[in-house]
Amino acid sequence: MSIRIITYSLLLLLLYSCNISRHMPAGEKLYGGNEIIIDKAASATAQEAVYAEKKAIAAVAQKENKATLGFPFPAYLYYKLGDPLKDKGFRKWMRRRFAATPITDKTIHTALSAQMLQSTMQQEGYFQTTVSADTIHKKYKAIARYTIHLKPRYYLDTIHFNTDSTQLRQEAARILKMPESNLQTGAPYRLDDFKAERERISYKMKQQGYFYLDAEQFTSIADTFSTKHGVNLVVDLAQPLQEKARQQYYIRDIRIYPNYTLNNLEKNDTTAAQLSPGGLQIFDNKHTFKLDMFDDLITYQPGTLYNIQEMERTFNRLYGAGVFRFVTSAPEAVNKPDTPLLNISYYLTPLSRKAIQFETGGNTKSNNSYGVQLALSWSNRNTFKRGELLYVRLNGGADLQFLGREAKSYNYKGGIETGISFPKFLIPFFQGNFSKAYNMRTIFSTGYDMLIRSSLYNIHAYKLNYSYAWKTNVNTDLTLTPLSINYLQHYNIKEADLLDPANASYKNILNTYLSNELIIGSQFNYTYTNHSEITQRNYFAFSGNLELAGNLLGLIKRAGMDGDSLRKLILKVPFAQYTKADLDFRYYHKVSSHVQWANRLFLGIGLPYGNSGFLPLVKQYFAGGSNGLRAFRPQTIGPGAFHIPDTLDTEMQNFFRNTPQSGDIKVELSTELRFPVLGNLQGALFIDAGNVWVKKVSFFYDLAEQVIDSTRTSFSNKTFSSTFYKELGVGGGLGLRLNFPFLIIRADLAMPFRKPWLPEGQRWVFDQIALFSPEWRKENLVLNFGIGYPF
Repeated sequence: MSIRIITYSLLLLLLYSCNISRHMPAGEKLYGGNEIIIDKAASATAQEAVYAEKKAIAAVAQKENKATLGFPFPAYLYYKLGDPLKDKGFRKWMRRRFAATPITDKTIHTALSAQMLQSTMQQEGYFQTTVSADTIHKKYKAIARYTIHLKPRYYLDTIHFNTDSTQLRQEAARILKMPESNLQTGAPYRLDDFKAERERISYKMKQQGYFYLDAEQFTSIADTFSTKHGVNLVVDLAQPLQEKARQQYYIRDIRIYPNYTLNNLEKNDTTAAQLSPGGLQIFDNKHTFKLDMFDDLITYQPGTLYNIQEMERTFNRLYGAGVFRFVTSAPEAVNKPDTPLLNISYYLTPLSRKAIQFETGGNTKSNNSYGVQLALSWSNRNTFKRGELLYVRLNGGADLQFLGREAKSYNYKGGIETGISFPKFLIPFFQGNFSKAYNMRTIFSTGYDMLIRSSLYNIHAYKLNYSYAWKTNVNTDLTLTPLSINYLQHYNIKEADLLDPANASYKNILNTYLSNELIIGSQFNYTYTNHSEITQRNYFAFSGNLELAGNLLGLIKRAGMDGDSLRKLILKVPFAQYTKADLDFRYYHKVSSHVQWANRLFLGIGLPYGNSGFLPLVKQYFAGGSNGLRAFRPQTIGPGAFHIPDTLDTEMQNFFRNTPQSGDIKVELSTELRFPVLGNLQGALFIDAGNVWVKKVSFFYDLAEQVIDSTRTSFSNKTFSSTFYKELGVGGGLGLRLNFPFLIIRADLAMPFRKPWLPEGQRWVFDQIALFSPEWRKENLVLNFGIGYPF
């Protein structure tokens, strides 16, 4: 009884000490947000009321006091600590680091906000709606309350452009009637829709030479009297309209200044121009660039009609060439009466041509490896004076990977990569027009990597790639690799002396997994995101990857066609034959200004065929780790219900952990709620689910289970089927993130909720959670460290 009384007393004391009202100035209240009340007229619909409330909430939203679990702790510290007299000391540090200036009721201007809110309702088509406002007090908070006296919304009945016989007005009227117009009959009247439409019309007109015809020169008249709750909208040109806005402009000269500097204007090149093969005027007395380089980057020529879209493409190409720090364009009308001509000048500030960069630091990866990496790179921009980028990169490092309770492995790696990138498409025997693409690159690269893995096996990897990369718009990136060659050489494979000699079959299959292999194929990657300034609240990202290997070689060598089970060879090396596809979809929703809900779905499948019985080891899917199923250590889950127990002795466990525990198919889902905790410290609650499976029965894993337990008479399911959901591993936990502008350091503590290797009916393990048990924590709690968000 006495313990309960003491506990209650301490809680009351804590609540009293955190009573913010005791420390606030008399009469002052903290701003506690807004309250929207909809007073709907009978003739207004419920749907109209819901939309009006949503717009009202966004219209009067303003910054609120940060709170943790509903309590404004930073504001409380501001009042509690006061203004320390000393510039240094703990009290000053606490106030500077954790306190925040309170947002009080003095910032609430309800009358002005009510006027603004009523204007918002008018702009959304609620023409007869009015708004009233008052302030209500609740304890230490002041809440602004707005009552919207909602009347029915108005809808577009007719849309007409005030036209005549001139080409200008007829073309504007044609654009207004396009299916993609922002103004459609039957749609609600919205001022923002008209503003968007006049921007669209202006942009379309600027594609046809109307350089001076801006969006502000389009006006509208909304007639709301002819039809009940209907709008007859007339779009027109502002009067008087200047003559230059009526004219179509052509390009006279295109001038390029490729050595322009911002800091020292007298060093800028003003020598006589050199003409490129395409007729461009190049002012480059240093001969820094080949003249025809700019013919490839500029998407229009002198004498053509001004087109704003081509101007944007040219800007993106120049900036994406990778040799200019700043790109500025300056259109200028030719100073001649009745001559609608433009001169376009480009002022280009080049980047430093050569650079050496040294990188060092620790790393964490999704396979729970920790270590150090060193990298030294040298680059030469504009190598052959056409914007080429030549680079050489050396790297090396060592990783320590924790595999289970006691087992660990040391990995040493090193490599070299060199490549050259051209700011154009280089396609043999083809000269095409790629004016719609920008940031175009043709990339040739080659490299060598070496991996030494705990003396179990070593890998030499040789690679050669020939790729194209480009963008079609600001949201879309594409990469096509017509030719990718990888040669994997495994050597010093450790003899499995700990295994019984009777398990020679397992050794043979293991050696097959780690055999030398040649991978010759092609890849295509498509990435899209709608993340922009406009769509910050909700956005998504999608990435798709398709990889084909060995198709042509398989036809030539008739792999898998003649009934011969032996693998076909190229240069005395077996080649891989498979198709592989990945889909990665991510969706982000901003719950509030500081809280985000993030989701990820990953689907992957690899189909070996012909000359391959399974995917090459480097192409297989793995599960677990800090960027995937965080409740499971890397490569400790799957395929299917397969499992390597932690009860094995250290040597046996170390051996099995370094043999493939992977699959041909992967399904993974993650959801995460990210929220502020204090200052730069953020928190997260997350749940992950997923697993990997093999496409067909794998004797490798069946033999592995028999080696682990020679008494077993049946094997777990490892293949993908319609009941795959029964073998999903599920886990969750909480995380902390130090979020700096340049770096995010992440720690996630997770536990399994569902273990797919347990017998059916026993796989959910909520009833086994024992947080106070050291043995349970050691077996189930997984602490993941990472750099950046997991997705």
